Amino acid sequence: MLVYLICAIIWMFFLGILIPERKGKRIVSEIYGHCGMSFILSSLVLGIGGVGIQHNILLLKIIGFILYIPAVFLIVYPTIALKGKGKPKLKDFTTTTSLVTTGIYRIVRHPMSLGMLMGAIGLMLTFQSVLSIILGVAAILCLYIYSKKEDIYNIEQFGDSYKEYMKEVPMWNIIRGLRK
Repeated sequence: MLVYLICAIIWMFFLGILIPERKGKRIVSEIYGHCGMSFILSSLVLGIGGVGIQHNILLLKIIGFILYIPAVFLIVYPTIALKGKGKPKLKDFTTTTSLVTTGIYRIVRHPMSLGMLMGAIGLMLTFQSVLSIILGVAAILCLYIYSKKEDIYNIEQFGDSYKEYMKEVPMWNIIRGLRK
């Protein structure tokens, strides 16, 4: 029962508290992003709580745990880069006024979404249940839509320079981003 309560609190926090703070054109993309994060955190809570039948293939669990390392890096490092180089207009680091194309943003366009995607895959591999797969796929779908909506918003905000950036830097493909 406690795990379900924690999941409800997660959803209320991300959609009931954080979303009403958002205003303007980014509200739709933020809803998708927050839903993706809520699916990921719910998967974590339900997995730790032992909800559903979980399999125990050790190799998959190890791969899942290994994926958490780059996932955390891809979520934390871009936050620092946006705060420092993006010149946010508010305390919210995502309200950048300057296009950031250096550091991790030189390799991948949406590193935080990619990090969350890797976290979702890591959770699917760690908990190995039908429920974790359903929640992980839902999270990945939300994060994909979120990234596409953010591209549209960024084109409106930064114009042709963002369109050029999109041509040069892949949305999530780190391998292609490293090759250039």
